[in-house]
Amino acid sequence: MKRLFVLLPLLVLAVAVSAQTTGISGTVTDAETGLPIVHAKVHTMCGMTYTDSAGHYLLNLRPGAYVVTASAMNYEPAVYPETVVVVHGQVTEHIDFALKPQVGGELGAIAGTVTDMETGKPIPHAKVSTRCACALTDSTGRYTLRGLRPGKYVVVACAQGYEMAVYPDTVVVEPGQTVEGIDFALKPMGGGQCGAIAGKVTDEKTGEIIRGAIVVAKGNGIVRQVTQCCSDYKIGNLPAGRYFVGASAPGYEPGSYPDSVEVVVGQVTEHIDFALVPQGGGQTGGITGTVTDEETGKPLFGACVVAVGQITARANTSLEGVYAIRNLPAGTYSVTAKARGYEPSVPRDVEVVAGQMTEDVDFALKPCTRQKPGAISGVVTDSATGKPIFAACVFAWGPSGQGCARTDSFGGYVLRLKPGPYLVRCHARGHYPAVYPDTVTVVENETVPGINFVLSPGRPQFGGIAGFVYNGYEWGEIYGAKVMAIGPNGSFETFTNEHGEYLFDGLEPGDYRLEVTAQGYAQELYPDLLSVEPDDIASFASPAVYPLTGIEDAAGFNPVTTRRISASPNPVRNTATVRWEVPLAGHVRLSVLDNTGRVVRAIQNGFQSSGQYSATWNGTNDRGEQLPAGVYFYRLETPMCQELEKVVLAR
Repeated sequence: MKRLFVLLPLLVLAVAVSAQTTGISGTVTDAETGLPIVHAKVHTMCGMTYTDSAGHYLLNLRPGAYVVTASAMNYEPAVYPETVVVVHGQVTEHIDFALKPQVGGELGAIAGTVTDMETGKPIPHAKVSTRCACALTDSTGRYTLRGLRPGKYVVVACAQGYEMAVYPDTVVVEPGQTVEGIDFALKPMGGGQCGAIAGKVTDEKTGEIIRGAIVVAKGNGIVRQVTQCCSDYKIGNLPAGRYFVGASAPGYEPGSYPDSVEVVVGQVTEHIDFALVPQGGGQTGGITGTVTDEETGKPLFGACVVAVGQITARANTSLEGVYAIRNLPAGTYSVTAKARGYEPSVPRDVEVVAGQMTEDVDFALKPCTRQKPGAISGVVTDSATGKPIFAACVFAWGPSGQGCARTDSFGGYVLRLKPGPYLVRCHARGHYPAVYPDTVTVVENETVPGINFVLSPGRPQFGGIAGFVYNGYEWGEIYGAKVMAIGPNGSFETFTNEHGEYLFDGLEPGDYRLEVTAQGYAQELYPDLLSVEPDDIASFASPAVYPLTGIEDAAGFNPVTTRRISASPNPVRNTATVRWEVPLAGHVRLSVLDNTGRVVRAIQNGFQSSGQYSATWNGTNDRGEQLPAGVYFYRLETPMCQELEKVVLAR
């Protein structure tokens, strides 16, 4: 992972905190000495940042209510004692932390260099890490891991376009000493028998690097990679041959390189660059806000917010209750919110202005049940040590509502809930998440004790991603959904279990995007870019997907605003002509789906070059039988997009 740690001088920080900034700020200090802690991590479920040389931080956030946590190497983590409310256009200041030092002796360090195994040249921006520290190499390939407690360490190095390497011996750190000569010679991907493609993906208007853009190389199979912060991309380990390359990013029109790209063994084909155009050409806007419980004021996860106007669009809230609906043409929209266990909101008329996000469109939903709440309680411990886990998150979700609580310093929690059955989940930094094996039934005015979790520590030097996939309209967990994690060195896939849970383990550090595919649901790209760090599982990355079943009645369904498929006439009585565009050469499917999402006719299924195409459909299925009158959908699937077009078949 190429992460740029920026130390902000006080002057720069003062300039950054302006009336246009929305977020939180404060300081992180040593509880014993009062001195500032540099590179302390301050984070919520929606963002994170690091302190500067004076211990100050500024974290940009959308309006909403947040649980804020601070952590630093060799210090006990801390959770801010109150929920922090962020208001549009304001910075909530003095969210300060005084962290307690962990028990231990004088600190030491590890140092060395990272070079290319074949050329011997230094590799800048390579990442070297242990279970509790990381550093980037400079222009000479040198790194230093500082602030290490005495003990034994496994040291790992990785860089884009190279195979990850683990130092062959355990490194012993003595108090006050620096262990020199912990050097790495990284092997280029493919062992020199392959080539690579490199370039950059930028915003056409600003020229800035687009962090988290997905670059696709189509040749001997599809290879995907996510661009990192402030750096070019490099797709390595490619067999020699010609490739079609494209790039896409949320909020931008996809782009394809105009010519095929030749990959040569042992070489990097450079300057395969993309300048992506913002969707709508800057002529679209959006709506953002929060959804909370009217009685408690706490944020609601998974609430579905629908905007109906010139188009219909939707989004679901994060764990902090924040949502954002983007790429809306200017105009007036009727906006509503609904959540599991709550009464739907009254529609609100919201004006969307081109080039702007209309903020603070907030909803407070009433619980459906008026019964007095009950509670669940328990403790969360570490499986390896048996010690309590501080600040673990326990989340309960069921037909009656939801609730979230953090554990105290003894690992205990109490979570108040409306009566009803719940599925309870638990996650904590540096540990694998867990689901309580049985449904927990909450009774009015009673506490269900003993809902305990024993979490396993994550693998040293590796990271992961975990969460669950759910129906964005009906809130049921989805079994068997395919989840793909696209990162700095390619893509990985897994499938959800009976609880909708998925887990990626052993991921190299870097930025990742999640793509979800499930039968009967539209393909979805998780809106947030996920940062994977060593010795941590990025938990509660929980994508919502939207069913194709009953699409004409599913409030909030919006295929896309930029059409690459069209058909006429509509309604269809005899035959219709379907026209589609392929932005990037590759495997293309064009299918006809019925109103349950089932494929009834395959019109195109094979390789197509980029360009314009057309075909006719006479209202029959794959067996040549006439289909009954009703609502159907054309679905176009290309390497760069998936789109739906509604059609009515009349008889």
